[in-house]
Amino acid sequence: MKTKIWIRLLLVLLLGAILLGTVACAEETDPENPDKKPGETSTKAPDKDSDDKPSNGDESSNGDESTNEDDSTNEDDSTNEDDSTNEDDSTNEDDSTNEDDSTNEDDSTNEDDSTNEDDDDVVDEYDFVIENCGGANGTIGRFNMATRTDRSDYIDTEDLDGTVINDAVYERNALIEELFNVEITMFEAGGSSATEYNANITNDVLGGVGAYDCTLGWYASGLDNSGFFMNLLSFPELDFEHDPWWFDAWHENSTFYDCMFTCNGDLQFEIYYDIVVLYFNKSLAQSLSVKAENNLPISTLVYQHVDNKTWTLDQMQTYGAIAATDAGEDGYHTKYEENYPNSEDIFGSLMNQSVAHVALYALGSKHSKVTNGSIEFTFTNSHNYDAFDKYFAFNNETDFNYMAQTTMRGKEGYEIFNDGHALFCWNAFYSAPFIKASGVSYGILPLPMYESGGDYITTSYTHSYFAFLTTTPDYHKAALVFNAMNALSTEILYDKYFGEYLEFRVSDDPDSSRMIPLIYDSLYFDCAWTNPNFSAGAGYYFGNYINDGNKSISSKMASYSPNNMKTYITEMKKVYMNVKFGNSRS
Repeated sequence: MKTKIWIRLLLVLLLGAILLGTVACAEETDPENPDKKPGETSTKAPDKDSDDKPSNGDESSNGDESTNEDDSTNEDDSTNEDDSTNEDDSTNEDDSTNEDDSTNEDDSTNEDDSTNEDDDDVVDEYDFVIENCGGANGTIGRFNMATRTDRSDYIDTEDLDGTVINDAVYERNALIEELFNVEITMFEAGGSSATEYNANITNDVLGGVGAYDCTLGWYASGLDNSGFFMNLLSFPELDFEHDPWWFDAWHENSTFYDCMFTCNGDLQFEIYYDIVVLYFNKSLAQSLSVKAENNLPISTLVYQHVDNKTWTLDQMQTYGAIAATDAGEDGYHTKYEENYPNSEDIFGSLMNQSVAHVALYALGSKHSKVTNGSIEFTFTNSHNYDAFDKYFAFNNETDFNYMAQTTMRGKEGYEIFNDGHALFCWNAFYSAPFIKASGVSYGILPLPMYESGGDYITTSYTHSYFAFLTTTPDYHKAALVFNAMNALSTEILYDKYFGEYLEFRVSDDPDSSRMIPLIYDSLYFDCAWTNPNFSAGAGYYFGNYINDGNKSISSKMASYSPNNMKTYITEMKKVYMNVKFGNSRS
């Protein structure tokens, strides 16, 4: 879990203000741009009604997007953080004083008062810099972000509503708007299909509109190799190497040839609640014992296996077989669509169609390798086939593991578990409030590994990212706001979600609570999944073949050998070189 960074945060904001002042003063005196007015910003709104929409497509990338993110099922995400039970959560953060810390960010009870006075001085100095040495009276003016439809609620919210995450988002943005004298605005540039989003972004760049300061895109849009994005490593305002609010796991697999087009940090909250975990039914697990393991209940044994790094798919399968019950004694488990919920059958494990690719990564599958900024695609690596075969058998060759015909957010993906008809449930943090609301007693575990002694690996089943378009009017000012939004998310949003919300409200026991940072620290992002157009979407075939019951993955992958993938890498390198050497704004 990340440590408190309030003082460090204020210093970063101070640095941002100094950079802002430097940029603003440069605007007033820059002889290279005599026509540029101090503080000038674009107020042109995005052209959502344009008929000129290129068909850059619901990109080849492939894989049926609906199997990854069924947006039609999106319940109001505010229910993910519905904290109507609101206990005083102040004790969930640093409680070394054992007092009511209801202010959550006021650390005056934990530190010498002089430190608090120093913090106030930093804020006062920061405000002074913004008000007296930046643009039009220190005003940045605007921060416009283009987002997917229904994906902006954790980035901007209109008002307080009493729920933890909504109110944390509101608090964060209100503070930034005050400090930077900026208005944060979200523009929904497209829905679950990539076509509309791509058209809006393409029109902005090719038309030189400059309506957006930043965009929240996602892997299926295919714009990662468009040349529309700026090299974020050239931004002095963004320190990806040292600042703790950036996702190193993302950047390590998104930096090529000294360029990085996309980034992720604590502002990217969707990655958090789409992290895939393993839920288990504690009541069912406690009722079972294994003689070979000292007659201890499975609810105890699973945590021991996690701690000993013996929590494998085979071990999970063993426990699932013990729990599985063919109540009708008809030789098979009744499937959801056939008779459920009238069936009394109990399944060992409940999956859904979004799980397969996540499970393969958990089993150590790697589809790409990045070394010193160069990439190699490794689809035909022998371990990828081994991981495929193991999960294929788990998913398709046992009667008591059930594949729900839905995506991660579909209710069928957790309803059977909620009703006590499955020992394990593969699903995301997103589903935790719905599982908890059902009243089932449950625990949380990391995904199982391939063999004992390995590393726990998980990923987020959807991959959105942030990028700056080449038409961003003033990317230095926009970067200051963007940096502050990520930094404040660490203090205001991250701690509330992983601390107050997940560890103390959604998880039911101390063991589950300590699993959460372990799961977060095991995050992995594979370039072949996050940048599918660099590899013709080949990474999707592994999961899709498992879902379709097709075992012939090796013959399919024959055309994606490292030698055959060189053409894609060459094209990818051209895009990065064009940006690096100035053929696109960098």
